[in-house]
Amino acid sequence: MQQFLLALGLYALWSALACLSNFSGQTTLPTEAAIILFAGIIATNTLFFSLAKTAAIHQLPHTTVTLAQSVFGIVWVTLYSFLSSGTGELIPIIYITALLFAISHVGPRQFVHLAIFSALSYSLVIVMKGVLGPPKTSLWPELTQLLIFSGVIAWVLIYGRHLHDLRLQLVQRNASLQSIIDKMARTAEQNNSGTAANRRHLMESLTREKGRTDRSNNPFSICIFEIDCFNALINQYGSLAGERALKNFSRRIRGELRAMDAANPSGFNRSFARLGNEEYIVILPQTGLRGAERCAERICEAIRKHPFDDASKQTVSGGVAEYKRGETIPELLARADGALRIAKAAGGNQIIYSQPKKPRRADILRLHNLPS
Repeated sequence: MQQFLLALGLYALWSALACLSNFSGQTTLPTEAAIILFAGIIATNTLFFSLAKTAAIHQLPHTTVTLAQSVFGIVWVTLYSFLSSGTGELIPIIYITALLFAISHVGPRQFVHLAIFSALSYSLVIVMKGVLGPPKTSLWPELTQLLIFSGVIAWVLIYGRHLHDLRLQLVQRNASLQSIIDKMARTAEQNNSGTAANRRHLMESLTREKGRTDRSNNPFSICIFEIDCFNALINQYGSLAGERALKNFSRRIRGELRAMDAANPSGFNRSFARLGNEEYIVILPQTGLRGAERCAERICEAIRKHPFDDASKQTVSGGVAEYKRGETIPELLARADGALRIAKAAGGNQIIYSQPKKPRRADILRLHNLPS
């Protein structure tokens, strides 16, 4: 939508400059031609407004839309140049702005094609006016203007290539910085109990995923797990046994998450953190409720078949919730934790999935009992 508004602003600027040039006597545009151009511009912007309002999953790639907008802009300025008469100093300026519109959003090869297309279009207009128009004693003014325009186009190409190189360097530096940040995060997680991240890291991850979902409509979900009858384990075997069970529990969940990522590479790391004394949370980016269901079921099934503590034979309960627009991070955590409380109250060794009917209201969807 921002790209559409920027293109709409350029059309408004072009129209204002064309009207000013017409009123000042620099150029002349017949009324019929002005109506045709105005109708075409309205139809073009209506088309791109419809594309901007489509759902995110059905939208065309950003580069494709920008390239199409630039091509349409070049076509309309070419028609304006052909249909108008006068000195035409405004025409090269409009061509340049149409190219600059795409300079930071398309690849270098596509930008070269756009520049060649605009230069050929402008040259064709000059040739056709020279052939179809009244005879002139000299074509030097038009040729001089074309040479100046070609020189400016060449400079824009060089500048666009320079911007592309700077973008690549920025991407590489960001990737290097992200690698350092990930390494530091892993070090911090290893220093934490049970190799789980601290609560600050958890809230940052949740806030980041919430912002990404609000911008792109890509879902994300959370799963909260807790060992069943943990207090009874401590009372029977002592606090050291409880701490050992928590560490083994954390290690087992992380191992299952790594196995899922290895089997289904998705380009991101699943976040895992210790939420409370015996609660752990898994953040699943780009994962809806169905994907979170499968993740929770696999974890609990794996722990049921291969207990993390053979001495105590503990089971696990879980609460799952998918983030919905309009709710806050505490509300999302409360929904998942509420589902976990219900699972615990129902006897444990099961998972409950929560999804709100409306923002800020939770509705329990399904109850999955794991085999005892």
